[in-house]
Amino acid sequence: AWARRELFTQEAADAYIRAERKKRGSFPAYMEALGLGGRAAVPSEERYLSAWVEMGFPAETVAIAYDKTMLKCHELKWPYLNGILKRWHEKGLHTPEQVSAENTKNAPPREGRNAWMKDYD
Repeated sequence: AWARRELFTQEAADAYIRAERKKRGSFPAYMEALGLGGRAAVPSEERYLSAWVEMGFPAETVAIAYDKTMLKCHELKWPYLNGILKRWHEKGLHTPEQVSAENTKNAPPREGRNAWMKDYD
């Protein structure tokens, strides 16, 4: 495993271990954002969480993707949530502000038969 990661020196191994600890230390915030706080992530969940950390998503952005997942699927579906985050990553959207700006930019105009809804947003 160390060789696959090209960790051939003690310094490289130490840097890797520190980075892994830091990454895993952020998992509780992500679990909380997903409504799963209070328990440790299982290995398959850790793979998703690790990928999101590596892509540069803060827990707040994951919470927005979770909200979209719940509206569409009515339950937490990890692959669906991951798909949302991958698309955002491809577009360079990582912060809640970036996601919000993109959603505002792509929102349909408030004219027509649903114009009354603007009062309830």
